[in-house]
Amino acid sequence: MTWLRARALPLAGILCLVGQGILLYAAGKSAETPVLPWPVLFLLLTIGLALVLAFAGRISIQVADRRLRLFWHSLSLLAVATLLGVGLAFVLLGGDEPAETPDHSADLDQAVAMVARIEPALDRWWRQAEPRLAAANTNSASARIPVRGGDLFRRLAPLPGLWPTADVPVPMGVILWQGTERLAWSGVVEPLAAPQASGPAPEPPAWARSLDRGRQGWILRQVIPLDSGRSLEVQLRLTVADADQIAPGVDVVVGPINDPALTMDDSGLLIRQVGFGPGDSSPYMHLLARPESAAVRRGEVRARWLLVALLAWGAALLGLTRLGLGPGWGVVALWLGRGLLAAGDSLRWLGVAYPDQLFPAAPDSWFSLVDPAYFATTFAWGWFASTADAVLTAVVVAVTVWYLLDRRRLVGRNQEDDGPGAETPRWARGLVGSVVFGLICGAALSALASLACLIAENANPRLIGTGVSLKLLSFWGLQVVLMVLALALLAAVAGLAGGRSWPTRTRVAGWLLRGLVAGAVALALVGVLTGSSWWLLRLLAAGVAGGLWLVAPALWAQPRFLRRFGWPLIMVLAACCNYASLRSVYDVA
Repeated sequence: MTWLRARALPLAGILCLVGQGILLYAAGKSAETPVLPWPVLFLLLTIGLALVLAFAGRISIQVADRRLRLFWHSLSLLAVATLLGVGLAFVLLGGDEPAETPDHSADLDQAVAMVARIEPALDRWWRQAEPRLAAANTNSASARIPVRGGDLFRRLAPLPGLWPTADVPVPMGVILWQGTERLAWSGVVEPLAAPQASGPAPEPPAWARSLDRGRQGWILRQVIPLDSGRSLEVQLRLTVADADQIAPGVDVVVGPINDPALTMDDSGLLIRQVGFGPGDSSPYMHLLARPESAAVRRGEVRARWLLVALLAWGAALLGLTRLGLGPGWGVVALWLGRGLLAAGDSLRWLGVAYPDQLFPAAPDSWFSLVDPAYFATTFAWGWFASTADAVLTAVVVAVTVWYLLDRRRLVGRNQEDDGPGAETPRWARGLVGSVVFGLICGAALSALASLACLIAENANPRLIGTGVSLKLLSFWGLQVVLMVLALALLAAVAGLAGGRSWPTRTRVAGWLLRGLVAGAVALALVGVLTGSSWWLLRLLAAGVAGGLWLVAPALWAQPRFLRRFGWPLIMVLAACCNYASLRSVYDVA
């Protein structure tokens, strides 16, 4: 029974995760909308995972530290709970499509009727506001309009309250102008440019009107001329209260459209033209309402649930594997989870899940990390498909190298153990060992140089060069990818392939000579593999290989405080390697 709990339960959990991964992969390969095959089976597999996690406290858990055990338990519990929600959601979304599709035609008719009420509402408002404004001006002893700022604001304060909000529920405000100088304001206003008067002042109700774009929608501006060169501007923000649309599902377009009276295209788009004055010179706009497709809305929901499922599946795989099988299998699970994200076309479903997001995204938007306009490549089957994909791949590689170095007692808590210095393997000794080390270094540096060229060729030109804006998130993401991969590869070379002990005094000269041989071999191999004629890149390759040859024994040194100097030196070498790779790319560009 003990063997059953220790081996069968983790095996059952892995089989459940494998089945879920196959179903999620099939859903990711759907044509237009993600459809999870057999959602009931997915839900049953998730229930099996929950049972495995419930009995996880009784099996032989491969985590000794209680805090780490609590962390992995919490992560697994959260991931399994999320997968349960995903399974239920896909079961509920698997029914028939709704028979009726809302087309927002009623909302469009309400918006048109409300715009038609603006003209008489403005006329009624002015008939009430004009006597109050004239009485306020008469009370002034020096001029018809008060000159003190506080008095001006107090005179304008009651005017927005006269607007018939019940009939036309749009935000309203007034501004008093002296030429191009804003004297006072009241109500909901935006700091737009001063209105430009052209020709004689028209008579009401045909005052000078215009449509201007505001921060939360279009604004109808009406300018009423007053005495002493002053004017009163009325601003009506054409949106309902606490919203950015004139009506639900109705968009506003200002500008000419073919056949603007009332048209319907193949997609069912409804268009109405509305004006804000009696003459042809008055401003007008178009109100658009597109029927909402129930299938499209359901596809958006499914795409979001699929993205959540992919992330939760990866977290559950990592957590349960780490608990039941140990850290080595946890690293394998990390690679499998990353592979499912790439194979499941997660980047493609982001556009379906968030259709309102405009692409290309803003440079400082998080969506720019997945926007192909900034970086996109088909290299490595989607593992570097976007900036975010490249960052995830770099993190997986770094975690793998960290685990391998931890197994060698070079990082983490194992680095603090005092033990006898490890002997250098036989294959790494002598002249042959230096040649092998040089070949490994040359291959790693060539790979980094090729990666830098790949990123530069597939990145937006705005991300390349010395004048890049620091607001570009994709720029920082790609720099993180290069630095993390360079540090991981060089650390792996120094820790896994380098020497493990300092030479004796009588063998220092030979040891240094073998370091020079390793640098020469790396120099030659980089020149052959990259085909670069830039001499600084080759010399830097020789310097990096020689530097790693000198630093590698420090990682195994006794006493242990000497190991503290090894990793900063490796980081400096990685930075130099990135600089040389990017400099060669910039020179070619």
